[in-house]
Amino acid sequence: MNAHLHLMESFTSYYRVNPNPVARQRLIELILIQSNTTFRKRVGGCTDKYQSDWTPITGAEYDRISYGHDIENIWLLIKACDAINLSHYLFLDLYQTIL
Repeated sequence: MNAHLHLMESFTSYYRVNPNPVARQRLIELILIQSNTTFRKRVGGCTDKYQSDWTPITGAEYDRISYGHDIENIWLLIKACDAINLSHYLFLDLYQTIL
């Protein structure tokens, strides 16, 4: 989650200065990863540990969340959505669950 969080942040900045189709597609993929794949409703936040096919690694040791990263994720999702003119309100349920 953390690595992709900062990739999304970087791609958002990159796309703002170089709005090319490949950068836009990568940013969309990162938005989907950060808003859906890393978010686990059962845990109530985003987690960091996954298998190579994005299956979450579960158990008491792995079902931990970082509230700071979750709040940062909301902020960076909003910025990324704004960069590609996608309504960040699509993820309102995610924001409310985290907060």
